[in-house]
Amino acid sequence: MSRHRPQSVGRFCVSTLIVVTGTAHAHDFWVQPQAFQVQPAQATPLTLQVGHGPYRQRSPIALQRIVRFQAFGPSDHQGADLHGALHPGDATGDGDVALPRAGTYLLALETDNGAQSHLPSLRFNDYLTVEGLTPALERRRRDGRMDVDETEIYSRHAKAIMQAGPFDAAAQAS
Repeated sequence: MSRHRPQSVGRFCVSTLIVVTGTAHAHDFWVQPQAFQVQPAQATPLTLQVGHGPYRQRSPIALQRIVRFQAFGPSDHQGADLHGALHPGDATGDGDVALPRAGTYLLALETDNGAQSHLPSLRFNDYLTVEGLTPALERRRRDGRMDVDETEIYSRHAKAIMQAGPFDAAAQAS
């Protein structure tokens, strides 16, 4: 799972990873493969999920907002580009992934910072309190902005770990 990295519009800046979405009261965003252990070279479907606890749903994110989707695997420290495997919003899933050979892989997805969330001041202050973003709340108090509505601009960063074939501890150590 991941959180988002927001940047507030105007004078206010938050440097903690957070997310606000308007539809699902969601904070988390993640890549959800159908299976986390697969056979090498066997495609497995995946979805992009957003939500929190039981309030999860497929993310409505558009493909053009995804700026990176890579798989880092055995002896592939540069990461293989998987962007072409994505098709967000399709009826059955948001992509398919095939890991080329046995080993442990890290999937990394990153979006642009084109998402925005506008909250009335009271809701924004409550949000900062619930999420434990004390420095941001203190800055609002210090700057006399407790009654000012805020707009955040944020991006998303999600990771998933998958295993192709059986786990081999000796091979992972090399």
